[in-house]
Amino acid sequence: MGQLNNKILGDSSGRVGNIVFRERGDQVYISKRPRKNKNRIVSDLAKAVREKFGLTVAVCKEINAADLLKSGWTADPANAKSKFNKIFQANYKAIGTVDAPGKPILLPSTGFPIENGVITLTQTGFTVSAEAPGAGSGVNSTIEKDIIGVGVVIMTNPTDVTLPKFKVAKVMTGMQSLDTDAPINLAYSFTGDPLSEFGLYTTKQVSLTLITVDNLGHRINNSVTFKNA
Repeated sequence: MGQLNNKILGDSSGRVGNIVFRERGDQVYISKRPRKNKNRIVSDLAKAVREKFGLTVAVCKEINAADLLKSGWTADPANAKSKFNKIFQANYKAIGTVDAPGKPILLPSTGFPIENGVITLTQTGFTVSAEAPGAGSGVNSTIEKDIIGVGVVIMTNPTDVTLPKFKVAKVMTGMQSLDTDAPINLAYSFTGDPLSEFGLYTTKQVSLTLITVDNLGHRINNSVTFKNA
């Protein structure tokens, strides 16, 4: 594999003929495009690894696309790791198979505890309920003014065999004014095409964290991640 320093070719990422360019930090790597063996038989283990990788990438893309989640991650430029790289690194071990997805790591911090957090699926989305955070939760209502649920839905078991085995979507509930003595009740509903897609899968796993924000909508704190049964 060849290497170019200082990006002398500009932004060189992609393929030209049989030559592949890949950027890693400030380095550009050049390699020959691998040949495909049409007669190669893919083992069950290889299929499982490929499926896990695909599911992890799909989940991480949605986490990275949710501003209130992405803002909680820190890039590592010194080691050429973007926020997405860090999200993927944390989630690859946490996420399991399509049949048993596990619980994604939405944010790197553990977060404040949630008592009796329940996510209930509805025809169009889901509802969220939990006990009041309480004075001992570490939540400061003088700064943290509203609370909102943010996370991902992993949809599996499609009703039609021609559909993809899974779909992942980011979700963000409506906001509730934060009162440490008041129970939490939030909801989310899909609309349009995403709603139609939601109805095409029989199994939906919602993984959510509750995020507190200030008057400007900036993320201040977050709860532990929890999911529906």
